[in-house]
Order: sequence, then C-alpha cells, then structure tokens
Amino acid sequence: MLIEFRNIEIDEYDFDSPSELHGLSHTKRIMQLVKHLGFKNDLRESVINQAYCAAVIHDMARKHDYECEKHGQWAVETKLPVWKERFLALGLSEPQLEHVAFAVHWHCIDRRLFPNSESLPTLYLLQDADALDRVRSGGSESIRLDYLHFPNSEDEIPYAEKLFWES
Repeated sequence: MLIEFRNIEIDEYDFDSPSELHGLSHTKRIMQLVKHLGFKNDLRESVINQAYCAAVIHDMARKHDYECEKHGQWAVETKLPVWKERFLALGLSEPQLEHVAFAVHWHCIDRRLFPNSESLPTLYLLQDADALDRVRSGGSESIRLDYLHFPNSEDEIPYAEKLFWES
C-alpha cells in the first residue's frame, strides 16, 4: 500500500537550516513528484514508498543552499534516526530503510561515483523528482535532462512547473 501524503507531517523546525530553496516547500514538492513520477514510470510500490520517505529527509540536514555533497550523509546520520520509527509505522520494513538511507546519502553525489546497488531505483526516483523541481530556479531551462534516469520523467516538466507555481 502506498504511503499517504497526509500521514507525514513535516514543518520548518525539522530542517537544520530552513530555506526557501531547499526547505519545506521544496520537500513537499519532491514528495509529490516522487509519487507522480513513480506512477508515470510504472515503478514498484516499494520503490515509490522508499523514495517518498527519502524525499522527506533528503535536504533536512543542509547547512546552506550552496552545492554540497555532504548533506545527504548528514541527513542519514542525524535525520533518519529521528524519522525511523515514523517510517516503520507507515509500513516500511527495516531492509527498506536501507534503500532510503542509500538514496538520501547518494542523492547529492556525482553519479559517476555511485556504487552498484539494489537501491539504485529508489535513488534514481528521488533524483528525478529533485531534478524536476529545479524549475524553481528558472523554469524548465534549469533542468539538466542528462540528470534524469527514467524515460517518462522528461515528459513531466510541465507538471513540475505547475506544482511549483501552485505551492
């Protein structure tokens, strides 16, 4: 069963450094985009749920809005332990939390460095959602199409723009 949006409550206080760029609104859009892209790309429910939970915490440990390859690791170290019981209560299993941790840790690191892993679909879904939300930084021209992993993700740029303008 897919995790419902209303079952996860987050607010600005969950973020180490709340911001307009990587804060609450961005996180909520990523959560929505994960669900949307997961369906559009016919992904397994488990992958969607894992990426959804990863989306919740992926930027919470950021200390600034600049490029940073460490904030994913920081989120795994400091935010996942805080959210673990909530994710388990929503239906994730302990092994699925490993996929969440992998996706969060690697989402901000150069893809050429990714290790081979069963968690890659979860990571790719999180990254596609995160990449599409770059519309917040200058519209569809801000999206690097070569950063997208799934075949139908590029087609969802108008959806990402609409989601941004409605948030």
